[in-house]
Amino acid sequence: MKKRIVSFTLCLLLALTLWAPARAASGTGYEEILEATLESIPLTITDPICDSIGGEWAVLALARGGVEDDAWYGRYLQSVFKVVNECGGVLHDKKYTEYSRVVLGLSSLGLDATALNTGSQVYDLVSPLLTKQANGEYWASWQGNNGTAFALIALDCQNYFDNAAGKTVRAGLLDKLMDTQGSDGGWNISGSEPGNGADVTAMAIQAMAPYYLNQPKYDALGASHTYKQFKACVVKALHCLEEYAADDYGSVESAAQVVVALAALNRDAADDALLGDVVSSVLAYYDGDGGFKHVKDGSDGNNQMSTEQAAYALVAYDRWKNGRNSLYNMTDRPAVSAAKVSAPSAATVTQTATGELRVSCSQACAVIAVQSDGSYVRLAPEGSGDTRTFHTVQSQVIVRLVGDYDGDGKVKTLDLAKANAALLGSGVGELESLVMGAGNGKTLKTIDLAKLNLILVSNSDINW
Repeated sequence: MKKRIVSFTLCLLLALTLWAPARAASGTGYEEILEATLESIPLTITDPICDSIGGEWAVLALARGGVEDDAWYGRYLQSVFKVVNECGGVLHDKKYTEYSRVVLGLSSLGLDATALNTGSQVYDLVSPLLTKQANGEYWASWQGNNGTAFALIALDCQNYFDNAAGKTVRAGLLDKLMDTQGSDGGWNISGSEPGNGADVTAMAIQAMAPYYLNQPKYDALGASHTYKQFKACVVKALHCLEEYAADDYGSVESAAQVVVALAALNRDAADDALLGDVVSSVLAYYDGDGGFKHVKDGSDGNNQMSTEQAAYALVAYDRWKNGRNSLYNMTDRPAVSAAKVSAPSAATVTQTATGELRVSCSQACAVIAVQSDGSYVRLAPEGSGDTRTFHTVQSQVIVRLVGDYDGDGKVKTLDLAKANAALLGSGVGELESLVMGAGNGKTLKTIDLAKLNLILVSNSDINW
């Protein structure tokens, strides 16, 4: 496993292989199990894909868990590009959880899901969550209450559409959840199905959490329910979950969703005043070897979905315990627009939790990086199989492959057409002054490579 950003004890006790599913007090021991699980996921899923299993939820667990593995994330992005290109950006005509899931996966990697460049076209995968059916209902709710909940979660993960239109949609989705809440305080998949489930109930709470914790944020939406009614709805849902606690919520997936919900509410999932130690409920399903069982008797074997959900639940708890943003609050990882990241087969662009942009190149190439406001431009050589880090303070960066470099790390050739395409809309005045080439303020005509390489040698902003 690649280095984790967060600080955990990295050794795995030999005794872990003999671990028995005895309950641990107040979530103790979760760190080692989380570490082992995050290590096992990329070994089990060597090629992550755009899908509900072996895809976005695994990516979410690793990315929010602080795992750095550019090559693994790059393979996932290749799958996303392929799927989105093949469907023309229409992930499904009715099941909009497809959009929500992919938005969360991309956002967890620091990519802007409203401007995803797949190499052939730029797609906005968030705006479909704002669309309505002919009957006036949002398409996100067609699939059921989980669809409504995850549309809210996806919109809020990076404050997408934080405008009047977005607020209207958020208000409508919250109203929908309140209107479909069961008499016992819980939710099922849809109103037509009997009984409520801990998992869907917890998902609804996760979606409501940012507004429960912030009354002005809720009031600003203009929802039809008062904040007092909304708050009572969440409290009632939490009490509904009590009935599932005695049996560890029936499955690891349900227990995992409850942990995420409590962490989102800024409550201690290992010692909650109402629900007790839900972290240990998750750990009760651990198989002792980096995976989780769906049910405790293991009758269904090791379940990949179970492992992925348990992993991101433990990540959610760990983030809460260490005072970091909640699992789905990805504003701590500013979105990097992939709208102008070209040649995805040759380069992978990711962003670290500290905001550094990383470009991994499979071939010798020069890379041009432009801050979104056009304030500076840097050119950097890339080695085969190597990674360079651009230290940026802007949340949006444009990156293009533009040329080649020689064995001494100097830019050897520069494709002006590609450079100008990369600079389109950003201005090239500073680049012209840096390289003392000729241009007309909009496009470059010539570049003095000797002067450019001299600048690169003294460029302290790039970590070679």
